[in-house]
Amino acid sequence: MATQSISVMDFRKRIGDVLSRVHYTGEQFIIERNGEPIAAIVGLEDLKRLRNLDDDKAQRKARWQQSLAEADALRATMLARRHGEPVPSSTDEIIEMRDSRDDDHNNLR
Repeated sequence: MATQSISVMDFRKRIGDVLSRVHYTGEQFIIERNGEPIAAIVGLEDLKRLRNLDDDKAQRKARWQQSLAEADALRATMLARRHGEPVPSSTDEIIEMRDSRDDDHNNLR
């Protein structure tokens, strides 16, 4: 899909041609004023894809925030059950278990 730059004046002169090319060939146009991009002309399918990307991003963000809230609630529940004593680090627990296993193996030799 080709993207072309076109000045505002050229766009005004060729609006029918530009719109036909966008519709039938999927071309995209960047409209420039004084060499600066100010707008884009894209087909409806491209616009739908862009909108879906925004929706997907918003949904992912909402799921992430929900997961964080659930993790916070679980942490609070665990702290309450442990009467405020923090939950041990999983990493520390695994290291301790490995060390214990290694000690057991060394004692067998």
